[in-house]
Parts: sequence; structure tokens; C-alpha cells
Amino acid sequence: MPTTLKASPHVLTDDLTPSSAVTPSGAAGEALCAAWWSPADGAVRLRRRREGPAELMLHVSTLESVVAVAGCAEAGAAGGSWGAVGALGLSSGRVLVLRPAPRAHRALHAHSAPIADLALCPRVSLLVTASVDGVVVLWDLNDLTYIRTLPNRAQLSVRCVAVSETLSDVATVHEPPPPGAGSPDNREYERDSSYRYRSLVRVHTVNARFVGSVRVSEPVSCACYSLAPEGVSVNVLAVGLSTGGVRLFSSWDLRPVAFLPPARPHPLLSLTFSCDSQLLFACFADGTVLAWESADGGARAPAVRLLPAHALL
Repeated sequence: MPTTLKASPHVLTDDLTPSSAVTPSGAAGEALCAAWWSPADGAVRLRRRREGPAELMLHVSTLESVVAVAGCAEAGAAGGSWGAVGALGLSSGRVLVLRPAPRAHRALHAHSAPIADLALCPRVSLLVTASVDGVVVLWDLNDLTYIRTLPNRAQLSVRCVAVSETLSDVATVHEPPPPGAGSPDNREYERDSSYRYRSLVRVHTVNARFVGSVRVSEPVSCACYSLAPEGVSVNVLAVGLSTGGVRLFSSWDLRPVAFLPPARPHPLLSLTFSCDSQLLFACFADGTVLAWESADGGARAPAVRLLPAHALL
């Protein structure tokens, strides 16, 4: 488990847009697929081969826009028996779950406000959807059915969500409550005065049991879990900051583990760990991608090669 990391200046110059996602298709001979939404005609298109044409998957109503995307992280990990590999969150609150082979999509209805973030976790057959009004819903990827809504005391607005592939815990990042808001029960739940922090991170189990919370002094813009094997390592919850830094917390008890100072003077858009959790990748608002590698274990990790998504398809 990486506890001390150092920056490695691998730069990806191609811009990453918030309305596209690259995911594994799960079909034999087709390791990856890319889906993107075009605001001009509302079309969601899919590409599965570099030399092949883009395929029309669906049209989004002109009254809606795509505001959040999620995709699987590894090939062959299609979510559940339905085979979901991606999801789109819309400004209307609808969520569209995508399956490239055979091509299909399904709409999920549980939100009445724009979607803030999505997290797709095929290993535990879980999809998490969160809207800006603080509603966080868990879905079963096997048959795309509703599981439950996570508790959200004071109904705080949600910025982003993350799912632990090893613990099945769900982390939600919230706007802090306004000064003076809340009841004694809420103050018991998170004791610090809200003016002392800019983000509140809460963790619940998949069964909605409260694990803990942590206050972060900077605005948190993204989050992800490492996925090293439990029992031989302790995983971390990484939160990316609008200042460009990264804070790491223990996935067991949210104890602070490390702080990675800002490597770029831009907000972080997304974070993800490599499959062995030895590398942490970060995408900044200026289009730069940086990789930190673990300083533990002695042996240096192989050189990292970053490619724009369209180079793979």
C-alpha cells in the first residue's frame, strides 16, 4: 500500500472531456470501448475499434445534458449479469446505464435533481448515483435494481462519490453545512464547526451503516479508493483538492496517512489507482495527467506510458 509517494512528471497533453468515458467492452477481442455525448445533436456514440466507424447508441433529449460519467476500470469486468460497462448522469436526474455488446441502455429513475457524480464498481456489482440535492442511491448491477438510499443527515449537497472494491464501502464528499445549521443530533454526528473546513467526507457500508467522517480544510473535487488485497495491506481513500493537492486517509478508520502537495496550480478533476495500487494517477483542470509511484518496496515500478484515449481505439 503506498504511504509515501513521489511525483513522476508523466504528462498527457490531450484534453479529457467530462462527457466521455473509456471502458472495457468485455467482449472477446474488444478490450476497450469509448462512448461520448455530442451536445450539438444529443447523440451518444460508441467506438469499439480504431478503424471502425462510430456507432449511434442513443439520443439524449434536447432538454437534458450529460453532467457525469462513469466507466469500468479493467477489461473483462463488465458489471453484473446485465453487462454494464458505463453510465451517464443527466441534468434531469436520470441515469443511463450502457452496455456495448449487445448494444443496449437502460434508464434508472431515483433522482429529481441533476446528477453530481457516479461510481461504477463491477467487482461488487454496485452502481452509486448521487445528485446535487444530497440523494445517494445504491443499485445492483446484476439486474439494475434499486438497493437503498444512503442516509444523509442535514441533507448536505454531494460533490463526488467513491466505492471501495475491497470493502464495498461508499465514500461521499459533501458541502459543509452552513454556520448555525443542524440539530444537536447533527452536531454529534460531525462535531467540528463548519467554518473550520471546506469539505466533509462520510463513509458508509453498502448496508448503510455509518463508518466515520473526516473534515477537510480544502474543497475536495474528486475521490477514489486503492484496491490492494485486504489482510496484507491497508488501503487508502484518496481525495483530490481544488488546490491541486491530494490527501490520503486509511480506508479502515479515516486516519490521515499522507499529504501530496500540489504538483500543478490547477484543481484536480479525477484520481485513479493502478490495479496494483502502486501508482496514483491524477488529471488536472489544464489537461495534465501526473502519476505518483509508491516509495515502499524498494524496486522501482516500470516506466509509465500514458496515451490519449483515441490512440487505443
